[in-house]
Amino acid sequence: MNFIWVIQDSFGKHYNWTEIYHSVAVCGSKAVNIPLEQVKSFHSPKGYIPIVIGGDDYLALASENKRLRSGIFNDDAFFNVDNYIKLWGYDYLNYDSKIITFESLTPHDIPFFIRPLRDDKSLDGQVVNTEYEFLNIQSLFKKSGVFFCVSTIKNIHREWRAVIVNRIVVSVCRYAVNHQSSVSQEDIPDKLLLFIKSHCNIISAPIAWVMDIAECQGHYFVLECNIFNASNFYDCDRKAIVSAVETSLLLLPTYSVIQK
Repeated sequence: MNFIWVIQDSFGKHYNWTEIYHSVAVCGSKAVNIPLEQVKSFHSPKGYIPIVIGGDDYLALASENKRLRSGIFNDDAFFNVDNYIKLWGYDYLNYDSKIITFESLTPHDIPFFIRPLRDDKSLDGQVVNTEYEFLNIQSLFKKSGVFFCVSTIKNIHREWRAVIVNRIVVSVCRYAVNHQSSVSQEDIPDKLLLFIKSHCNIISAPIAWVMDIAECQGHYFVLECNIFNASNFYDCDRKAIVSAVETSLLLLPTYSVIQK
């Protein structure tokens, strides 16, 4: 069986995508750079299993292409706050999240943390500290029609990204310290790895996904989860990621017959 990684063409400007392309080549598989405007009509070669990498708008168009749909590892039932609370309880950082309506949100709630209920990228998770920020959120709330949830503000010290494939931790790297970008493969404490391993063995999860972990007041918490195909892998081992995804897909019954 052969794989084809369909990667959004950034003309060499998007580090994550170009590095994935190079890693696929090193692993002996096929990668193609396809522009945003062509992915909806792209015809993957017969007998190749697709894996799509790109931005949210790219994935939305790729999902309309029946030849590429299976190469997007999304699951709305998994990627939402309600599910995170159910899975991890108090080990989910924003366990105190509450689903809100437009009418229930007032300036008296400032300051607060807000994010979409589902992983629809209608809004990046953010802290609202001022009335100006609040009015912007209100305006977005009116236009989008999606559900949001709010929680208390947490004092996060460090943040990591872990790539999970078939319930196994493939690679981890730190990406922030005190809310500032700080990428490192060296700062991976043993207790952090144990925390990730004990919280990623989830049968209902997609075959590949990304977990973000936060250190807050000396404890580790699941910060959020992200769709594999649109995630930045920072300094994670991309060759290990490519190999793990391909190997795991071959074990799935749905891939036991080469796509026609």
